[in-house]
Amino acid sequence: MEYRRDIDGLRAVSVIPVILFHAGLQPFSGGFVGVDVFFVISGYLITLVIINEIEEGNFSFSRFYERRARRLLPALFFVLLCCTPLAWIWMLPNQFKEYSQALVAISFFVSNVLFWRMDGYFAPDSETNPLLHTWSLSVEEQFYIFFPVLLLLAWRHGKVTAFYIVIILTLVSFLLSEWGWRISPSATFYLLPTRAWELGAGSICAFIIYNRKPRQEGLLSLLGVILILYSVFFYDNDTPFPSAYTLVPVTGAVLVVLFGSKKGIANWFLSSKYMVGVGLISYSAYLWHQPLMAFARIRSESYPDSSLMLILALTSLGLAYFTWKYVEQPFRKRRQGNGGLTKKQIFGLSLAGTLFFVSLGLHGKFTDGMRYLWESKYPIASLTYEIAEREMSEANNGPRLKRCQFSLLEINVNDLSRLDECQLLHGPGILVIGDSHGIDLFNGLVLNEFSDFILGFVRGGCSPYTNRDICQDQYQTIKKLVNVKGQLFDRVIYTQAGFYLMEKVDDNDELEGRNMISHVSLTDPILISDFKIREDYISETIAFLEQLAAEKEGVDIVWVGPRIEPHIPLKRVVRSGCNSEFRMRPGQQELYEEISNLISRQAKDSLVEYVDQIELVNFSIAKDFINCDSWFWRDGDHWSLTGAKEFTRRMYRQLEG
Repeated sequence: MEYRRDIDGLRAVSVIPVILFHAGLQPFSGGFVGVDVFFVISGYLITLVIINEIEEGNFSFSRFYERRARRLLPALFFVLLCCTPLAWIWMLPNQFKEYSQALVAISFFVSNVLFWRMDGYFAPDSETNPLLHTWSLSVEEQFYIFFPVLLLLAWRHGKVTAFYIVIILTLVSFLLSEWGWRISPSATFYLLPTRAWELGAGSICAFIIYNRKPRQEGLLSLLGVILILYSVFFYDNDTPFPSAYTLVPVTGAVLVVLFGSKKGIANWFLSSKYMVGVGLISYSAYLWHQPLMAFARIRSESYPDSSLMLILALTSLGLAYFTWKYVEQPFRKRRQGNGGLTKKQIFGLSLAGTLFFVSLGLHGKFTDGMRYLWESKYPIASLTYEIAEREMSEANNGPRLKRCQFSLLEINVNDLSRLDECQLLHGPGILVIGDSHGIDLFNGLVLNEFSDFILGFVRGGCSPYTNRDICQDQYQTIKKLVNVKGQLFDRVIYTQAGFYLMEKVDDNDELEGRNMISHVSLTDPILISDFKIREDYISETIAFLEQLAAEKEGVDIVWVGPRIEPHIPLKRVVRSGCNSEFRMRPGQQELYEEISNLISRQAKDSLVEYVDQIELVNFSIAKDFINCDSWFWRDGDHWSLTGAKEFTRRMYRQLEG
């Protein structure tokens, strides 16, 4: 198989945006598409090798998986070996427990399944997950468990038949991804059935190139690079992935693979020694970058600045070169004289490494993140950690609910029957809507026995103005429910997080959402002048709530304003201890008060009743944050059940109407 420098250059185009995206550098908001380009390259190269060997009559499964082991495992095991001691030193027990679970999962190449079950790729906690990036390795290896077998079986019916089967399966996987992101975006992102089409696109390229000499078209290759770079700079976290949008970077990679030319701008760019050099070390660079950046965020109480993240990005390239030269290269060599390792040795070392990390991971999982060692190291912090762990666990489980106290994300016929039944039993109920702060309010109403009939219809990150299909669908469903079944409720209560109603004035500031507050050092001031309060979002929300009021007379529509959000990192809480005196950032409370005042003014002459949560709760960081019996929060801005019960109690009379 002829070596192509431009393919190694394409690897560099893949890995550099991924690294810079994980570094949080704003221009590279779509850098995650580099993984999709990786998939195309992998599908192309591996399929081309398999086709060559099948045609020559010497394909061997043992040799195929030996190559995969030589390619992937030495560098992976080396990075895991280096990272695990640092993870134990710097992580809290609950974090190290999750890290340990990931060790087991990646050892069996199922970490994509684990992370699907845990959280989304773009969730805030993902930034502090050192092994999150291994999901793509798992997808690849799962593909290569099934693909060679499928290809061999199809080949029995002829090369053309095999080609068409690959095309059909690739198309099915693509259609599944386009359907799946609307139904279950996290599963669609992580799992093989909705990712296989990207590898399949590379496989199709391999069939085409094997059957004819590559057609060199410099302009088409250049167009491919442009398509990839377009998606790197213009996609972001809100772009559905994988979906039809993914066709842009995938098509770009396909154009480079199929039409790569030895002349032209694209070839000059991709085949330059620097791009090829980065491409050669791209696998190790991919392995190193996420742990470095995750550990930096774990260690820092404020968000690491761009200069530090850029240094870490460059450091990952330095470590990648070392790993490529002294780990990857020696293990890739077959035994020739005194160099390299035999197949038997490779499989033996692979098994030993797998067993080692599985054993270590299982020990970490079943000892709660080696908590016994952590408590001996931090005896003073152990009580606070126990309190925080209990409160987080209780909040995750939720309060004990009665038959007519429940939450929904969508409504079907059975749900409507249940709602009718509850209305007959208890009379009109309470409908709680909003984002994840609405879940807290729902819990508080339940715990204070506000009503026996309470429906929560809330979704994290979703407000009436949120421009995401899943959020718009949520609020359209709410409108239909109030319109058709308005007699079910006599009160609709809306609430949301305050940080979604503001943004930084400085367009170059890379922080958004809760990170605008949580990633500021606890000693640094927060200036209202640095923020723009989105009055248009407030207006859109009031307009939506007024539509609900107009849908059904006799239904009170209430907006419970934003709360004071402490945004104090859990590690600071635990390390400081439950007896410590905590403080919020100077100016932090005033910022939330300003948001509440603006909502109050806009709602004054509307059909919406505004409840000023800040005034009623009268939050005191000294009394309402933590004591050595309870933690009133479960993270930087969400209540624990203890907090939900206490803070909702203070608003009880106003919520009752």
